Amino acid sequence: HPGREARASSNQERLWLIEQHEAQRGAYNQVVCYRTGAGLDAGRLEQALRAVVLRHEALRTRLVLRDGLP
Repeated sequence: HPGREARASSNQERLWLIEQHEAQRGAYNQVVCYRTGAGLDAGRLEQALRAVVLRHEALRTRLVLRDGLP
């Protein structure tokens, strides 16, 4: 349900708290870089990534702080 708001789960709140107190931010993020060939169709890649995001709610989830809490 795009655009709907819901309270953060206890697990989401826990991960948010850990992230706030860790010295090195982004412990749960993984950066990856791929070298592609000259034949890459950027439009098709974007379309494929959008399709993945539409299928997986976790990729569309964001935490909004209210009174300093998620």
